[in-house]
Amino acid sequence: MNTAAAAASTGPRTPEGKATSSKNATKHGFRAATAFIPKGMEQDYKEMHDRYESAFLLPNATEAQVIIFEDFLKDAWNVYRIEILIANINGQQPDDPMNKWDFDKLHRNLMRAKASYRTNLKLLQALQTTQLLQEMLPPEILAGKTVSGLINFQQVLTLTKRTTQTFGHTPDMAAFNGV
Repeated sequence: MNTAAAAASTGPRTPEGKATSSKNATKHGFRAATAFIPKGMEQDYKEMHDRYESAFLLPNATEAQVIIFEDFLKDAWNVYRIEILIANINGQQPDDPMNKWDFDKLHRNLMRAKASYRTNLKLLQALQTTQLLQEMLPPEILAGKTVSGLINFQQVLTLTKRTTQTFGHTPDMAAFNGV
């Protein structure tokens, strides 16, 4: 082994080299901070991004909404990719012990991605509801004052939260996974 050369190595120096080397240990990207897009799936991701953006992101979205949306999209992308991988395993030899092991790992990642998807969807909806109410309600109500015949903003938020918890639902993911 060339230990002297290895000891002298300082790693990549350019931003491009650092970005490339940061992905050296990536196996599947399901737990990555940002969406991991395998080679050849760039167009699929772009189409999903465009579809989700038009369906879930308000034109005047706040920075917080965009951040939550990106996490939400990453979760939807991971669900899409995992479902493809599971279908591929099922199409091969499902009784093969190696496929069973892969299937179990994929299923755990699928459940994690779906739970995160639901959480981020609820957060995005809450932020959007708050923004819409702030844009629609008179300033007196936003300040917490009770106006004759109207309830104050905090009561509206509490009611909205209760309604979402009681009647809220998440969209059927299959409707958005038709890439």
